[in-house]
Amino acid sequence: MDNILEFTKQAILDSGISRYRIAQDTGIDQASLSLFVNDKRGIGADRAQAILEYLGYEIKIIKIKSSKGYK
Repeated sequence: MDNILEFTKQAILDSGISRYRIAQDTGIDQASLSLFVNDKRGIGADRAQAILEYLGYEIKIIKIKSSKGYK
């Protein structure tokens, strides 16, 4: 997966849960969710997090060492 949004989209598709149910249970507008899944619109990190948590995923932010030497 290229990024968190692609992962989120794939998690929705793989879940077997309808977009309607995900929208109802997360409070995210169903039209926005469908537009996102169909590559017509993006979603914010807060919505991606809500969807992933609903689907049983946990997002962890881990600092990695940069190859450029930034601290």
